[in-house]
Amino acid sequence: MTTHTEKTIKLAARLYEARDTARTLLGDGYKEKMAQGIRNLEALAVEHNITVLEAAMRTAKVFNADYNGMGALLVMAAAVERMEPTE
Repeated sequence: MTTHTEKTIKLAARLYEARDTARTLLGDGYKEKMAQGIRNLEALAVEHNITVLEAAMRTAKVFNADYNGMGALLVMAAAVERMEPTE
């Protein structure tokens, strides 16, 4: 049986993995793309009166529904980058 703590840790690991993958795929364009993604998520959060993480999860769901895994990956990477910026 999986505990709530274990699920949370596994989710966090997947989110950080998404950020690492985005960093590898985007290379030198990573910081600019993440800054744009963060601005978009913050605007959505304000517009819908939700947290940035909620905005990211909703947006990633839309991308997944459209079979756009790369879009979902970049949205979640931007959410992680906002919470814990890369040095």
